[in-house]
Amino acid sequence: MAFQNIEINSFRGIKQLKLEKLSRINVLLGSNNCGKTSVLEACFLLVGISNPLLNRNLNYLRDLTTGKGNELLTLFHNMDKNEIIQLSADETANQHRTMSICPSFSEVVPTGVDGNASSQPQQEISGLQTNFQITKDRNSDSYETSMLLKNTNDKISVETKINQKYNETLYAKFISSKFSFQIVIDTLKQLIKDKKIEDIIGVLKHVEPNLCDIQVVDNEVIVDTGLASYIPVNVMGDGFRKVLALVTSLYECKNGMLFVDEIDNGLHYSALKTVWKALFKSAKEYNVQLFVTTHNLELLTSLNALLEDNSYLENRNDIMCYTIRKYPNDEMIAYAYDYENMKIAIEQEIDMR
Repeated sequence: MAFQNIEINSFRGIKQLKLEKLSRINVLLGSNNCGKTSVLEACFLLVGISNPLLNRNLNYLRDLTTGKGNELLTLFHNMDKNEIIQLSADETANQHRTMSICPSFSEVVPTGVDGNASSQPQQEISGLQTNFQITKDRNSDSYETSMLLKNTNDKISVETKINQKYNETLYAKFISSKFSFQIVIDTLKQLIKDKKIEDIIGVLKHVEPNLCDIQVVDNEVIVDTGLASYIPVNVMGDGFRKVLALVTSLYECKNGMLFVDEIDNGLHYSALKTVWKALFKSAKEYNVQLFVTTHNLELLTSLNALLEDNSYLENRNDIMCYTIRKYPNDEMIAYAYDYENMKIAIEQEIDMR
């Protein structure tokens, strides 16, 4: 596992939030607009601290795609350009990482309705400056990256400054709620080429015992389930397709982290227990720390039902659930529930519907 605790300050709608005692699989619960996706994004930024474009790319996942500087303000709490984003995480092996993100500005002379320049120039956000620090055994190393947007003849270009001295040891992937199955196809092609597809099939057999093979032909995924011929993966249903997407992503993130927004999207409630079975097996087998969001109560009840089975006794310590509540005074609290307390969250249906 990677993160044990995280703290988020002044990021998107989050003024201040802590998540403690993180486990292998972490489920973020809560109503819409409570900040679940922002927590995933903050954690993803902490893993990608050496990539100055990651901040901007997160906005693309939210369909903020014009590329102009004002979009960068959406990263800051209440879109306040005077705020500084502060993120930090305690990791295993006594390592701690922190990062701060602040805006950089350029002066722009506003144009009046008659096309002429008005009097006073204004400051407009034109980029981001990121500083991060890695501390291990009381030894600290500091690094800096930056991203600058340039507008030339109404065309936006990007200049970046990357710190060549820092080499990230964690690999992470972010799957948005608007996930495209094409990503799975590309990964499967590579797994087949590297003769690693048997690893994926081994996990998926827990979902479909008759599964023998997976192939990609003309950009179409086909599977062998012991019938006279291969069949399209679409015939297997949305549950199998979603599990296939998650398992291939977990394999891709070996010894790293995977972030999945709205994991239950497109899944019938009857498939949820099957999804959990595959997640427990593959997350442990590939040594991946997993963060997922949902506001679906059935996802939590199916998880609890699975863990009540004695054959999943060892998985009970691999799960933590956090209900995120946002109060009118802008205070946010993450209420943590391990397996022993999960029924409390279910019974109270805390912020789930």
